[in-house]
Amino acid sequence: MIHGVVDKGMDYPDKIQLLAKMGYNDLVESFQLRYRNRHDGSEEEEDEEHFFAQLSFSVFRVGQWALELYQHQDKLLQSPQHLAAYHNIMQRLLATASNLLNTEKPKISRYQVEFLSFWLQAIKKQDILSDFDNECLLNLTRVVVERLTYPQWFTFKVDLSDYEEEFVKYRDELVINIFGNMALIKAYVPTLLQALAELLQRIAPGTTTAAQAEVILYLLYHLQSSIPSELREKATGDNPYCQLIQYLLKLDFLQFRHKAVNLQYLEVSVRYSGYLLKTEGFFHHIIGMLFSDHGLRSSDSNLASRSCYLLLRLCERFHSALGPESPELSLIDPIVANTVAVIRDFDQRKLGTLREEDINNLYNVLGLFVSSKNLGQQQKTQYLKEVYSQLSSKLSHFAGHFDKVLWTLKHLNIFSKGLVAAGDDEIYNQVLQQVLQAMNSAIGVAEICDQAMLYLQKCVSILGANVLPYVT
Repeated sequence: MIHGVVDKGMDYPDKIQLLAKMGYNDLVESFQLRYRNRHDGSEEEEDEEHFFAQLSFSVFRVGQWALELYQHQDKLLQSPQHLAAYHNIMQRLLATASNLLNTEKPKISRYQVEFLSFWLQAIKKQDILSDFDNECLLNLTRVVVERLTYPQWFTFKVDLSDYEEEFVKYRDELVINIFGNMALIKAYVPTLLQALAELLQRIAPGTTTAAQAEVILYLLYHLQSSIPSELREKATGDNPYCQLIQYLLKLDFLQFRHKAVNLQYLEVSVRYSGYLLKTEGFFHHIIGMLFSDHGLRSSDSNLASRSCYLLLRLCERFHSALGPESPELSLIDPIVANTVAVIRDFDQRKLGTLREEDINNLYNVLGLFVSSKNLGQQQKTQYLKEVYSQLSSKLSHFAGHFDKVLWTLKHLNIFSKGLVAAGDDEIYNQVLQQVLQAMNSAIGVAEICDQAMLYLQKCVSILGANVLPYVT
């Protein structure tokens, strides 16, 4: 194809002149016209898809070459005619790339993901963008939103089809390489934030589809990784990112009653909790959602499992912001009570969507508060007794079932890892004896012995010589 010109051993000006004489722009426009006329939502035949994939590769290859001189065009193309021809080619390439990106066919669009990501990186540090660059970025933003939106045929089942898995993979590539790089262009950030704010403002349950609501949350989730470090935790009114996230509090995403929206809303809320924790009612709202059937009590295993992890991340951030006199300390009681209740329901097989790995995260939450320096000893002792009683009961009930005993020991060590003082030695007595009994009855089962020894070491560090009556 004509893109072979750029591989020839000629200087940049000569290649620019040759491409112009061969009418490269006109050829690309004619192919693009055929693409627009054919790409009307119907399925392409195999030969059509192959043709457009070849066109996409041609645009990618010429675009890759054109970007080689992008930063040094004034130096390498000193003739006004060559510069004008180069700008013309570059603009046509970018416009065509954006159009080719707007398809459900990764075979056609993947080349443009790479080309456009290179271009976005090339303009990332520019203080001022040209009118064309701004126009191209706005169009690209529109295309990205459209391409990232889940299509109607997507089922959201736990076991995805091969085509659905391919879409999810491509979706991640697109948001990281295109949206992620757009969000790093300083001169475009204000425009991008305004575009996202307008999308949020247009959300209206009943008229906005679940897929349209989810994609905005998905973009906000990935936007966080592009926020400058000095603004990432700055929860003030002069932070444009914080202003954008405040729109979340004005919307009731639960009205969509869709697991993909629920999960993305929880992901975003936890990721931006540094901006939102000080907002009245936010923490109580998110904790309530996490413990409901919209979160870790969901019938969807992915949503339930992920909610356990998000609860831990949120509690870690919440805990680090607490002080000895914080009024929010009163919120710990319901968190602990709900967490213990979820674990109990799991043990009684009432929550089949959770796994032992998820329960590990919940014991991590409990251990976080039991080892807190901001809680009084009486409150910590109360939590310790409650959780240890539960674990003791499980060790007794599962005696002889090595897989269950192993998980219980793992939960015990996760819960106990932050403990530094006993408060009441007797609290440890029964559990420690049961742990040692489990180890004796599982001699030869290395994992159980390792977990038992890990807990014994924790008891020695807490009880000191007082542990001797328990091990002799």
